[in-house]
Amino acid sequence: MKKQGIKLSVATSCNKDMCEAVLKNNGLYDYFDAFAYCEEEGVDKNTSDIYIKAAEKMQLVPEKCIVFEDIAKAAENAAKAGMKVIGMADNENAKEAVFLEKICVDVVHNFDEVQEKIVKYI
Repeated sequence: MKKQGIKLSVATSCNKDMCEAVLKNNGLYDYFDAFAYCEEEGVDKNTSDIYIKAAEKMQLVPEKCIVFEDIAKAAENAAKAGMKVIGMADNENAKEAVFLEKICVDVVHNFDEVQEKIVKYI
């Protein structure tokens, strides 16, 4: 996606130090253009605020953003912000799948499906 000029952001409730360590350790950190951490922004995923902050940091309007989310309530809030939401329903959160399918424009079950979904909704 990065090679195709698609801007990428992280909007997370995860601790900043832990998130950055994991991304750097796995060689992924430099793929992202912006980071929005709930703890730094003073928000949480119970509202649309963190998603709006991430869009702002990429200088995009929410309607131009696609969010990948694995938690139904967070997916709902990203959708309320005007973003297209693709749910991630894998073995780790199988119980969320039913709710994600109701909220999201699409659902993927593994990362191999992500690229085709991005192309579909760009």
